[in-house]
Amino acid sequence: MAKAKKALRIIVAILQIIVGAAIMAYLFLGNDKKASVIDYLGKDVVRIIILISGIVLFVTALIFIIDVIVHKKEKRMVLLTTPQGSVMITQSSLRGSVESSASLFTGVNVTKSVVTIRNGESVKAEVKCLVFDDYDFNQLGENLRQEVSKGLRTLTGIEDVNVDVVLDKSQKSEERELK
Repeated sequence: MAKAKKALRIIVAILQIIVGAAIMAYLFLGNDKKASVIDYLGKDVVRIIILISGIVLFVTALIFIIDVIVHKKEKRMVLLTTPQGSVMITQSSLRGSVESSASLFTGVNVTKSVVTIRNGESVKAEVKCLVFDDYDFNQLGENLRQEVSKGLRTLTGIEDVNVDVVLDKSQKSEERELK
């Protein structure tokens, strides 16, 4: 999805440059040349090209507006300020820390992780995992919670870390038990 957004932004930038240059060129033309430009713009092929360019600009602008509205609460980076200095941590780094901690347990896959940092003072993590092996869920949940908490403490330097873990038994694991 990121590559598609980047490509759309490049296309929009190129079209905006072309439209901007055309408008500036038109404004600097003399009156006699403006009439010939208007005649040229009246041709069907040119009108179709301008229409397609306008549609592309309109659709990409809508996509960008929808993207901003949908992701307006999502912060992609978190700034942590300490007496030693400031550090920017990306959301993907926070999720990576959670997934790295969960990977220490065989047969456990993270299906969803949401990590939020509140005012640079506390970290809250919600982790949902699919469990493929036979584990004591209480013990696994506690061990996973401790590992995720330790990983987030190490990454952020924040001591107040709250981790909620939801474990779900895999269908394949249940099928093995039935056999």
